[in-house]
Amino acid sequence: MLGQSGTIGHNPNGLLYPDAALATLKHIADSLQVQFQNQPTATYNAVPQGYYVYIAANGRQSISIKKDIDAGLGYAEIRAKYPHLYVLDSMYATRNTYTNYKKQKIFAISKEDQGSPVSTKIHFQAEKNTNNKSVKSSWLYTYYANADSTTQNIEACYITNPLELMPLKSSYARLVHYSEYFVGDNNVYYNDAKRYDVEFLDEPGVEMTAFLDYANARLGQPDQGRYEGSQEYFMRWSTWQNDKWLQADKLYAADSKFKKLLAEAYNNTPKGTTDSDFEDYIWRYYSKQTALDYKRSRRIFGAPRVSLVPRLHIRDIAVLAAQVANWHVFMCAHLYIIDTDFGYPTTTDERKTGRHTYVKELETLGINTGDLLIGMCLKINEATESHYYGNINDIGKILSEVKDRQNIAARLLFMIQDPELDIHNRIRMCYAFANYNYCIEDGAERARNKGLLNKAIASLPKVLCKGLIDNDDAFYSEN
Repeated sequence: MLGQSGTIGHNPNGLLYPDAALATLKHIADSLQVQFQNQPTATYNAVPQGYYVYIAANGRQSISIKKDIDAGLGYAEIRAKYPHLYVLDSMYATRNTYTNYKKQKIFAISKEDQGSPVSTKIHFQAEKNTNNKSVKSSWLYTYYANADSTTQNIEACYITNPLELMPLKSSYARLVHYSEYFVGDNNVYYNDAKRYDVEFLDEPGVEMTAFLDYANARLGQPDQGRYEGSQEYFMRWSTWQNDKWLQADKLYAADSKFKKLLAEAYNNTPKGTTDSDFEDYIWRYYSKQTALDYKRSRRIFGAPRVSLVPRLHIRDIAVLAAQVANWHVFMCAHLYIIDTDFGYPTTTDERKTGRHTYVKELETLGINTGDLLIGMCLKINEATESHYYGNINDIGKILSEVKDRQNIAARLLFMIQDPELDIHNRIRMCYAFANYNYCIEDGAERARNKGLLNKAIASLPKVLCKGLIDNDDAFYSEN
């Protein structure tokens, strides 16, 4: 509901949320700030990491290598016996553990390929020793052969040193703790929320359908069949959508059938079977909380960063959560759309605002955006399911619009060079800074920043610098 839900340009304050909602949210944020100041810093470990060698082979050689590894041959012996192996030496590894659909515990070795932004994962079924705090020097491999052994391959890692846990020092742990304190849940939706096709509900309710048919007819919804081409129809539909609420208010006040059909639909439409049009009527004329429950009860296909409709859906959840003061849903939903691409005229008027993110809303609440965003970037071991990670590719863009951006940029550069921070997180900060710099409009400032970044990168182990220094591709593949 663009006119009501408050995209940029629709609220007099120029923000996504109206002043009344912001005042309530700021009271909550202020209380959390006070509570957090009295909290002891939690303890966190970086993900297990270290160096390894990677080998791969196909065909009959694969089973031979597997047998030799099982027999206890070391890396030097394997390399000598198979001189033409595909080998990547001095790789840097991180380890992540998860449970697959078969309820098997799996861990993945992710390789930082000499500073390449591409994260490659090799998956292994966890054995007893993989649950320990470190993976000791040994072979780990995954072998595949089809039924008649016409296709065979093996991927293997030789861990040259233990993949050790490294505690985050107190100042960095405090940042992670801050992010967890303010973002206490990573689930915008209810656990039983259905996924549904954007255009066609499986079984739309009779009462909801009757109301929407009547309302759209009375409000003069454009008929797509009357217009040549989708662009003309979309322009007509957008104009109608922006103007319809003035007419809807008149209908609600004077048309008894309109009110009767809406009441019947409200009383007989269960969660998970609604659509955005019906939810907007409930939002306007009945209950913001009910409208929020409806929207949280259905998931829309598509990634919010890529597709328009899911982005608008989560944006509406954020606005409703703000209006009913549901802090955790508000923060989670807001962070989903904080880096929204404002290229779509239906989501904002970029020419008026000059903004590309919704970070100003968080600053208005008095949240320390630097601590929050950097805390969400730091990768920790065995994070809880509710832990919210920021996407490295987006965090830089967001940081480019914060009030104190130059100070935060200096913090990132310091972290890249800090030997007390684990290497994996130092690399993550490289890409956060690179994405930040990519979004800086001033060419001279970008050039200066690039030199500072190259200098910081040079503090990393030399084997990891390749691909990072003078790399104009700021994209980072999460691992």
